[in-house]
Amino acid sequence: MKCIFYEELENYYIEKKNVFCYFIIGNDTLLLQDSINFIVNTINKNKFFKKFEISIQKKQDYQLILKILQINDFFNQNKILFISFKSNCFDKKILKKIENIFPYLNEKVILITFFTKIDIKIKKIWSQYSKYKNIITIYCNTLNQKKILVWFNNKEKYNNVTFTQEAKEFLCNHFDNNFLFLRKEIEIILLLYQKKKNISLNDLKKNTTFNSQFTVFQWIDCLFLGNKKKSLKILNVLHQSKIHPLNIIRMLQKDIIILIEMQQQKNVNSTFLFQKTIWKSRHHLFFRLIKNNKINIFYKIIKILYIAEISEKKNNQYYTWIILQSIIYYIK
Repeated sequence: MKCIFYEELENYYIEKKNVFCYFIIGNDTLLLQDSINFIVNTINKNKFFKKFEISIQKKQDYQLILKILQINDFFNQNKILFISFKSNCFDKKILKKIENIFPYLNEKVILITFFTKIDIKIKKIWSQYSKYKNIITIYCNTLNQKKILVWFNNKEKYNNVTFTQEAKEFLCNHFDNNFLFLRKEIEIILLLYQKKKNISLNDLKKNTTFNSQFTVFQWIDCLFLGNKKKSLKILNVLHQSKIHPLNIIRMLQKDIIILIEMQQQKNVNSTFLFQKTIWKSRHHLFFRLIKNNKINIFYKIIKILYIAEISEKKNNQYYTWIILQSIIYYIK
């Protein structure tokens, strides 16, 4: 059994190991969910896998595992079985039930088990799986500065790109090692520089939010609060600071898509937003928006952002900024 940390996950996948069982454990819900998303997206690149989810809240729930396994042709089709546990529900009896599945796991049947709490008891029980080579344990604990740099280095390898040391230090310092914001910014940078293999500090200052007294995050939050006057002011400052419009479009698209999902689902709570890597301080904004706005508004904004993106690709930045400005008047 291989044990790695969250910050090593992407680099580990470069080695293309044959892993059919994942044990994900940690105190950081965002990193835990991010690990699951990364694994599932990687698995689904070439094949479609049907998902089965089981939540073990009490010891008797292990019967749910048996019911799933009794489905016809369960082991003959592409499937991912998710099992989440409360720490007090994971004992040797359930361990044995799960272990019985191992011989049937392969590239078609993947098992992902996860906990949101690290427990000495869990570690001790799970260590009995060490004899299995196709199992990987991923620890998802909140990253400190040193681990963020490890993650950064592995991110470079995975995306086949290099940031200069100056650029790395600048990014980490700018976001005060806030991993959530740092990760989002790097994703945007990689999108903007898809064909560039070496990214310098000058590249960052030319095309991202660093030259402005306001950030795109602040504009979106102000937009969501319905403060039209301040939203216009921030957007004008972003424009004058030569912030790349695609940066704004992508970040707003992501949040609007999450809002649409919230409208479509019933009884959405903060857990859903944590899974979508939305910072806790922004949760009230999202709940306010789905309460005060109809889903048609969000669809309209998505269409407007699509038009803005086309305009940007045609190098018509003036019109792109006009389009972004118009969005301010849609949200109540």
